[in-house]
Amino acid sequence: MNNNSTRVIWAGMCGLLLSVSAAAQDLTAATTRQAMRWLPASRPATRPAAVLVEQSGIDAVTLITLHAQDVPLRTVLADLSAQTGLDIGLTWRADAPGDELLVSIDADKRPFWPTLYEVCRRTNCSPEYSADPRRIPIKRFSQPTDRPFSSHQSAVVTATRLTQLEVVDLVEPKKNVKQMVVSMQMFVDPKLTVLDCDSLALDQMTNRPNELSISAGGRAAFAVGRGWEWGLQVPVEIRSPADRNLQKLRGTVRLTVKTKSEQWVIDRPLDVKGVERLFDKGNWKVRVDGLTQDKGKWKVQINVSGPNAYWTTRSEALAHMLRLTDAEGKAYRSSGRITSGFPLENHSISFVDPQSKSGAIGPPTKLVIDVPTEWRDILIPVSLHNIPMTEPPADPVAAMPPWKPPVAGKQATSDGPRLVTVQARSRPGEKVVADLAAQAKATILRQPPELRMPPVTGDWKSKPFWIALRDICAQTGWQPTSLPFTEGITLTPQLGRTLFTARPWSAHGSFPATIIRVTRREEIDYDNPQHWPREFSVGILVLTEAKDKVLTCLTPAEVDRAVDENGNVLNPKPGRQSYAWTGSTSCWGWYAAAPLDFRRDCGTRLAEFKGRVRLQVQTQSELWQIDNPLKAAVTERTFGKAQFRFVSLTKLRDLAYELRLNVQSKEPSPALWGDLLLKNARLTDSEGRPFIAFNPGSMLRGDRSITFGIRGLSDPGRPRGDPTKLTIEVPTEAGEITVPFEFKDVPLP
Repeated sequence: MNNNSTRVIWAGMCGLLLSVSAAAQDLTAATTRQAMRWLPASRPATRPAAVLVEQSGIDAVTLITLHAQDVPLRTVLADLSAQTGLDIGLTWRADAPGDELLVSIDADKRPFWPTLYEVCRRTNCSPEYSADPRRIPIKRFSQPTDRPFSSHQSAVVTATRLTQLEVVDLVEPKKNVKQMVVSMQMFVDPKLTVLDCDSLALDQMTNRPNELSISAGGRAAFAVGRGWEWGLQVPVEIRSPADRNLQKLRGTVRLTVKTKSEQWVIDRPLDVKGVERLFDKGNWKVRVDGLTQDKGKWKVQINVSGPNAYWTTRSEALAHMLRLTDAEGKAYRSSGRITSGFPLENHSISFVDPQSKSGAIGPPTKLVIDVPTEWRDILIPVSLHNIPMTEPPADPVAAMPPWKPPVAGKQATSDGPRLVTVQARSRPGEKVVADLAAQAKATILRQPPELRMPPVTGDWKSKPFWIALRDICAQTGWQPTSLPFTEGITLTPQLGRTLFTARPWSAHGSFPATIIRVTRREEIDYDNPQHWPREFSVGILVLTEAKDKVLTCLTPAEVDRAVDENGNVLNPKPGRQSYAWTGSTSCWGWYAAAPLDFRRDCGTRLAEFKGRVRLQVQTQSELWQIDNPLKAAVTERTFGKAQFRFVSLTKLRDLAYELRLNVQSKEPSPALWGDLLLKNARLTDSEGRPFIAFNPGSMLRGDRSITFGIRGLSDPGRPRGDPTKLTIEVPTEAGEITVPFEFKDVPLP
């Protein structure tokens, strides 16, 4: 797993852990039960006791022999490939004669990974992530690196970075975070087929004055990967910054590995559709819905259900259960593209031509599914020493290029917020909300719908929609929440707390804004010590209305003035701007991070905080309607400078459908990408009842797949038949709106 992936994963997980924690506490028991219907299968209930790999009786060590004296690295890797049957190669072209990396090593029947990693360390290289479990690419670093590492016969674990994270949650101060996270990369012996990486349990983590201790029971906060490469992240409680060097980190990684399996061989898979098989030993039910070709790729539609389907949704072990070959036995390579459909057990797995040196590969004639029937939990010891936590350079090189605002586009205007008039005296909250939604022409759902809201009293005369809704939330203890498989604004109970109304609020302009949290993060990247990734940002949520058709948030928030209580100016410095991002949290809110100057001597509060967010809004559009989309042929339409192509609508299972669209444009615009199609595509049945678009799929060369489903079995208004109409609203013109914000007295980490 490369460093960029690790950084993105951790940033996403920090936000995910905080938001999921908040959402989980905000739901009633009934809502939680409803939400659990959509979650992946839980971990198997019965698990054998984990033992050290040496005591497991599993053959988990691949032995190799290398004798080399100033031999080119490419030749050494070819020797390793021949001994292991793996494809181990360089990611760069051959070096010029005389500039080749040379290796000297004398290894006789030594474990594979410790030997390969030693070769990489001597040549300043490292294994790089690969979607194919039989392929190990080797990348080259531009400057010397020295990762702390732990070597074991069955695995090598390296420390890739150390992150210090501080978060002030302005909704719930109890969720404030102040911790360090050690990110690690684990390379597992190819003899071990890993189904899951459970955790890293720490026995010891200390520094010299013993001011650091294990937090959260010493368990890994996050583990992700597949095949031979896994990433781990372990939280460490910060008690004092007195010493910034970890002296020791010791523990064990827990892996679930396959010990026995049963093969299901499907001949002529192109002619097979809708076949299934039950594997009693492993408690799996496997269904293959077909093999199709698209732009040189072969895509397998497969459904895996049962108590152990958890592994296929979490670790993507499913990709390594499948092998696609031609008539001569040459295997296609997994592209690493795995998408989940509806329900979550439905997967699409792509295979590509491996461009074999031994000749072109023919059409696929055999699909082999290797289903685990027995597995075991094993422990691999880890022991890292002297993990650097040094202070950053006086003037560190920016981790990212300085941010440049996009050129200003055509300006658009908003007709202002919807004004509503609501009068209530001890009136049921759900009726007040229904009245409010009708006037604002907004979709407001309650979850759970059977739970009544407390009564509301108030007089809102010609008040902006969001102001009135915020006041109602303050009285009822309900709040807007982003939940999957819903549309519009969803209100959920806050269990007596006032999260939404407790946030700092800015109604300066047509779009109100609120602050969610303030984050300060810095990292030590052991692969690139001159770069010092850092972030100091304020997370702002801009609230919008459906009538304004917001397409995207163009930039991070632009800061005009940021001053702490001591008078320190925290406006971001040119060329040293902290990393910040934007994104849509729902159809009613856009997230924009406002970067601040990363200073260690700043105060504890922002006395003044002013700036603006730029939104792109749709100003003109066209409707594209396709009747009977399940039977419709491939259709193309041109809208402005973009070419749209309807590829297909396919029924997956029950009332779930996958829509495939292709968009090509010489001038890509946010108005055409992102979550646009997810929000603007509408699929309805014969009576006009809509399916819910809940999965935007992935973007690849202009292709986007969208999965539609029903809102819920208990919803009387859900569709009752196949879709008969597809309508897509395509923006043909867009403009920009500047949203000002102003906050005072904002807590800082």
